[in-house]
Amino acid sequence: MSYRLLMLLLFLLSLWGCENEMDKHYERPTWLKGSAYEVLQGQADYSLFVSALEKSSFFQLVKGQGLCSVFAPDNQAVNAYLENNGWSSVDDIPQDVLDLLIGCHIVRYSYRPVDFMNFRPEGDLEAGTANKGIYFKHITYGQEAVRRVTNPKTGAVMTVYEREKYLPVLNTNLFKTQGVQDYTYNYSYFFPGKVWEGDDNFCAANAKIHENGNGLLTDNGYVYLVDDVIRPMRTVYNVLEDQDNHYSLFKQLYDKFTDITYNKDLSSKYAAAGDSLFLYFHKDLPKIASQWTFNQENAVLHNLYLACGNTFNSFIPNDQALTVFLEDYFSKYPTFDDIPLLQLSFLLGNHIQSRALVLPEMLKEKRVKSSYGDVYDFDVDGAEVKEFCSNGVFYGTDKVTVPAMFRSVTAPLLNDPNYSIFTEILNKAGEIIQLINPDVRFTLFAPTDEALQAMGYQVDVGKADVLGDEKIQLWDDETEKYKDLNTAEISALAMKHIVLQNKITDFSQKKIYPTKKGLSYVTVFDGGVGCEANTTEPFQPVKLGEYFNGITYSLDNVLGNVDVSLAEELEANYSEFWKLMKKAGLVENINGEEVMTFIVGETVMAFLPDNDVVKAQADILPDDPEELKNYLKYFFVSIDANKLSNFLLPGIGEPGMYQTTQISPESTLYDTFYSQLGIYPDEQKFNLVLRNEVGKEIETPEGVFPGFLSDALIYNINTIDFQSNNK
Repeated sequence: MSYRLLMLLLFLLSLWGCENEMDKHYERPTWLKGSAYEVLQGQADYSLFVSALEKSSFFQLVKGQGLCSVFAPDNQAVNAYLENNGWSSVDDIPQDVLDLLIGCHIVRYSYRPVDFMNFRPEGDLEAGTANKGIYFKHITYGQEAVRRVTNPKTGAVMTVYEREKYLPVLNTNLFKTQGVQDYTYNYSYFFPGKVWEGDDNFCAANAKIHENGNGLLTDNGYVYLVDDVIRPMRTVYNVLEDQDNHYSLFKQLYDKFTDITYNKDLSSKYAAAGDSLFLYFHKDLPKIASQWTFNQENAVLHNLYLACGNTFNSFIPNDQALTVFLEDYFSKYPTFDDIPLLQLSFLLGNHIQSRALVLPEMLKEKRVKSSYGDVYDFDVDGAEVKEFCSNGVFYGTDKVTVPAMFRSVTAPLLNDPNYSIFTEILNKAGEIIQLINPDVRFTLFAPTDEALQAMGYQVDVGKADVLGDEKIQLWDDETEKYKDLNTAEISALAMKHIVLQNKITDFSQKKIYPTKKGLSYVTVFDGGVGCEANTTEPFQPVKLGEYFNGITYSLDNVLGNVDVSLAEELEANYSEFWKLMKKAGLVENINGEEVMTFIVGETVMAFLPDNDVVKAQADILPDDPEELKNYLKYFFVSIDANKLSNFLLPGIGEPGMYQTTQISPESTLYDTFYSQLGIYPDEQKFNLVLRNEVGKEIETPEGVFPGFLSDALIYNINTIDFQSNNK
C-alpha cells in the first residue's frame, strides 16, 4: 500500500511539473500589444469611442478578427459630436448611424504612419517615389444601408446597394506633389477652422493625429489617436442632391445618363428575400454617384491605383449660371430636354475630372485644365459650396466652363438641330475632339440635314436615351433599304469636309485644297466650292462663323467622291491610248475585268494625250510591243512608289523629279532603275510644267482642273512625243 501511495505521489508531481511547462509554452509573449480594442481600452481619454465600438457591428473586428487601422477620437471630440447632433450619450445614436460612423473610422488593413505618408499600390515603398502621397484614399468599413431609389429615366423603384466609403488621409507629400505651398489654406478650405501643422504629417479627413498616438501598434494593426470625429462623407452626387444647394439643373441633366445596373453577385449575398440589388451609375460621364472612383465595381481585382489616387474633381455651375448659358447657346432647341445627349455629355463632362486631387491653390494659379484643354477659371475663394467628398471634391461655382468644341469650328453645329446628321458623322468619326486643336487652322464645310438626306443619309438613333447607340445609314437603291456605314466609311465622309491648316476666305480664285481624307480635295472656283466629283458647278458656302481655330461654312450639298476608276475612264474617253496599252500588253483581262497589271493596287498620276493627239502622232510610236510597253509607262507616276501623301497639284506638293513606272535603260541584271519625270506645279497659271530627263518641257493646259478618279488623276498633255531620250 505504501509503495502504491508513493507511486501516485510521484505521478502527481510529474503532472504538476508538466502543467507548469505547458503554461509557460502558451503564456502570452511580452511583445504582443493586444488587439486594437485592448490597446484603446488602455487609453485614459478614449472611453466614449470604446463604448461606441462595443455597440457597433465592428466590435469583433477590432477585438482581433481582422487587420485594421483605427482612427480613434478622444472623449472631448465625441462629446462635441454628440452635442452637435442633440444626443446626450452614445446610447442615443441610432444603430445604423452608429455603424456608419464607426465604420468610417476603421480603415481596412494594417497601415503604418509611413504608409499613410506615401502609400504605394504596388505594395513596396521602395517601388515608387514618383507622385509621393498621391494615393491618399483608403477603403473603410463605413457603408450606408441599401436605399430605395426611383430611376429618373424609367420611374421604376429599385434597391440600390452602397459600396464602402473611402477615407481621405491627406498628407504633406500629397501637397508637395501637387505643387501647393500653403498647406493650411488648402486644408482649411475644405475643413474650416482646421490648421495644418508641420511639414511631415498627415490628417484623416478633418481629424488631426495626436503626437502620442501616431500609430500605436496592435496585434491586428495600428491605432491612431485623433482630435475629432470623422464625419461620414457624402459623394459628389449626394451634394448635387442636397436641396439646400442650387445645383438641381446640373443634376437634372446629369440624370439623363443614369444607369442603374443590376448586380447578380451582390443580390445573391445581401438582398432581402424577393428583392434585387442595383448599383447606381451614370453612363458615359464620371460615375459621381459611386462611392468608388475606379468604376469597375464588378471587377474581380480591386484597382488600387484608380481607387486610391483618383478623385472626381467637380466644378459645378449653379442653376442661375447654367440656365443663362443654356438659354443662350442652345436657343435653337425648344427646351433643355431637347438638347441631344452628345452635346450634354461634352458640357457636363467638362465640369468633372477623374484624376489626381485638385487643390484650391492649383485653381487659383490657373494651372488646372479640363480634358478638352479649358482652364477652370472662377472665383475659388467665393465658391458657394466647398466640400471634400468620399469620392472627390466639390467646388460650387457661378460660372460655366464652356467646352472647347462649343467655341471651336464645331460650335455652330453643336447648337443647331439643322446639322444633327453631320454632327453625328463627326462624332462617330472621332473628329469633334480633333477639331478643338488650337494649333491647327481648319476650314470646316458642314452639309445641312436637308442636304445629307437628299443624298440618302440618315441617323438611326437606336435607343433614344442611350448615347452611342446611333448609327449612320445610307440608302441602298439595290436593296431599297438603309445600310449601316462602317467606321471607315463614316471617317472618310467626315474628313472629306475638313481642310487642314487653311482658313479659306476667298472663293473667287481657282484653287485646290487637300482635305483631311488622304488624296481628297476641295476645289474652289467661280465664287464657290466643289470637290473631285464637282469641278464645274460650285456649291455656294454660307459662312457660319470664325473661331479661335478656323472658320465654318454651311453647304446645301455634300462633297462627294468619284467612283470611276482609271481603267474605266481610259476605256471611255481615252480610247486611242487605251488601244495602245492593250497592244503593248499593259492591260489584261482577269475574271472578265480589264486590269492594268503594271499599276494594280496603286494610285497614280497619269499624263495623257487625247484621242486626236494619239492619232496625229501615232507614227512616232515603236511598233515592237515590248518597246511600246516601256514607252507608254513613262506617262504614269505612282504616288505609292514615290511615297507621296498628295498628288502634285497647283499649290500642293514639292516640285522636283519623280519616278515613273518606266524602267530606265540604266538598269542592270542586279538593280532596277526607273526613268524620272520633273513635275513643277505653277500656282499662278494653275497648271503643271513637265520636264523630261534631257530637259525638254511641256505644260498642261492653264486654268484647268485635272480629272479626278477613284484611283488616279489625269492631266492632259498635247503630245505623245515626250520621253526621257527625246529632246
